[in-house]
Amino acid sequence: MKAAAVPRRRFVALGAAIVIFIVSLAATATRLYTVETDVAREFGENLVWSVAQNETELLRFTETLRRYGEGESTAGELQRRFDLLWSRLSVPREGEMNTWLRAVPEAWSIIDRVLVELARIEPRVEALAPGDAEEAKAIAAELHALLPDLHDATLATSHAEIARLTAWSRSREQALITALFLLLGLVVSAGMLVALLLAELRSRRVLVATAEAAEAAARESEQRLRDMIEAATDWVWETDAENRFVFLSGRLRELSGEDPKRLIGRTREELRLPDDDDEANWTWYRTLMQRREPFHDFEFPYADVAGKRRWARIHGRPIYDAEGRFAGYRGTGRDITTERAATAAIAESRALLRAVIDAVPAIINVKDRDARYVLMNRFQGEMYGVDPDAAIGKTSADFTGSYGGQSREFDQEVIDTGRALPFRERKFVDAKGGRRVWWTAKTPLKDAAGVVRHIVTVALDITELKAAERARTNLARYFSPNLVELLIAKDEPIGQVRRQEVAVVFADLVDFTRLSARETPERTMMLLRDLHARLTDVVLSHGGTLEKFLGDGLMATFGTPVRGPRDASNALECTVGMIEAILSWNSQRIAAGEAPLRIGIGAHFGPVILGDVGTDRRLEYAVVGDTVNVANRLEEMTRRLGAAAVVSRALVEAARGEPTPSPRLEMFQPAAAQVIEGHDEKLEVFVLHADRLVAAGTKTIPFPGPSRLARG
Repeated sequence: MKAAAVPRRRFVALGAAIVIFIVSLAATATRLYTVETDVAREFGENLVWSVAQNETELLRFTETLRRYGEGESTAGELQRRFDLLWSRLSVPREGEMNTWLRAVPEAWSIIDRVLVELARIEPRVEALAPGDAEEAKAIAAELHALLPDLHDATLATSHAEIARLTAWSRSREQALITALFLLLGLVVSAGMLVALLLAELRSRRVLVATAEAAEAAARESEQRLRDMIEAATDWVWETDAENRFVFLSGRLRELSGEDPKRLIGRTREELRLPDDDDEANWTWYRTLMQRREPFHDFEFPYADVAGKRRWARIHGRPIYDAEGRFAGYRGTGRDITTERAATAAIAESRALLRAVIDAVPAIINVKDRDARYVLMNRFQGEMYGVDPDAAIGKTSADFTGSYGGQSREFDQEVIDTGRALPFRERKFVDAKGGRRVWWTAKTPLKDAAGVVRHIVTVALDITELKAAERARTNLARYFSPNLVELLIAKDEPIGQVRRQEVAVVFADLVDFTRLSARETPERTMMLLRDLHARLTDVVLSHGGTLEKFLGDGLMATFGTPVRGPRDASNALECTVGMIEAILSWNSQRIAAGEAPLRIGIGAHFGPVILGDVGTDRRLEYAVVGDTVNVANRLEEMTRRLGAAAVVSRALVEAARGEPTPSPRLEMFQPAAAQVIEGHDEKLEVFVLHADRLVAAGTKTIPFPGPSRLARG
């Protein structure tokens, strides 16, 4: 009896272990099911997308506001767009999204502040009159100030959702590992049980007395196993040597409504759906069955009693009789319809988020506390010349050398201080050897305890912007702002040759030859630089275009490269301004013991020919025509008439006909008509004497007369 009691105790202990494993496996399966269900429920709606739409809707409203202020939109459209903006901001604060958003306090508070701000601005929007562009711009400016906050809300929500997905993935991974170990334990225990049973059968003559008791225990154990099978979340199945079902647990009926008895005697392939065209999947399954090998995770679609398409995942292993003959397969199955839907939804959300991040033409990455990448977008991968997926787990120093070390220092600063680093310029050499300039900022991601766990980096490539700034600065040294903006905006020459009415102004120092003869070359050039600087400031401040320097003078145009509403008035005001500049300069020169200067200015208004001249290697924007020649003759005429400026009646009349004529127009007095070389008729002119400016209140030293200039 004692000898029989020993194996009996082994059987009992082994059976108890199997029960414990099965219960643990069922608990793990329940946990997995709970995790999958929670994911399907909590990630059904895309909170990140909903919050991100707030920025888009705000931009659409400001655009409608601008158009309404310019009279291009109606009050109804403006109100509708405002209501849409309000509704979009309110969506994350309703239903389950409200609960998820409250878990992101930063995003919640930002949206709450934006709603309060919208409520404050709403009366101004309702009171806004069509065409009130100034008020519309003011409201739009206040709304644009909200965009950075909304962007921060989107980032905060994205970080929170990523953290939740990460936590779920870890939980699911742990549950799967636990289930795997339990299943392995169950298989090992079952194997041990079979071994013991075989040993007992071989010792039948010795253990006859215990056989009946073991049989009863086996029946009891079988019933217990069946009870647990019926209570499990998965269904259990068994086939014979011809792969026809001989057993299906009742759990199948609960999941699909299918009566297990109706499937007895049929093979799995006989139940295959007509539209299941994944032949590779079924070929893999058939191959394992023919080899009589265990299989795991065979997924296939099936139809429930209502004809609805569902998905199952089954596992199976071959079974053999006492003589070692193949007897069929036994395994478990699970309905994974909900799991696949949740997985697809998560994959779609991840793909969308990844697509958005990869579509941004800027570096976006996330690193851990050891400066190892956990995320790198495609733009950065192209800059570094690496595969973004291959960069995971590596540091910047692995790709960029010394710059990687500097990046590590910045990351460590964020970790040590817990504060974001503002945007700053950094130089970088890309994978192709190109030198680039980045506008970079770093932001910490903290856990619930406030410890920095990750660092988010955003870097904008401002290389072209910096180059454009340098180009603008270089062009400004040689061209007027009008031409600088036009040259920067165009990749080709300024345009076709055309005829256009403009005002042309010539300015020149009187008796400069005599003056320069008494000065050293260095002082003469210093005088010219000072003269050009003062006159250029006046031309540009009145919207003129500096065409060229003419030794001791210059030529300027008004109305190039495009015409304006008061080109003639600007030319007259520039003429007065240059005379005033010379008068002011004379005050300084006389105080320094230097001779005063005298300037002569001629101005005319009429048609000219505009266009590029030169070759592909050297182009120059030229203004030519009789109007230019007449303006030059009028400047030469100032010596004979003893005037500071001589302008044509055409210029004066053009200024009078403009919407806002120059208030200084009356300072020009009519003079006798003058003969112009190359013209049959005399030209009516107006003159301006420097003493009229002094009499009008210009507190400066007047122009010297010819004799005084000669004495100087």
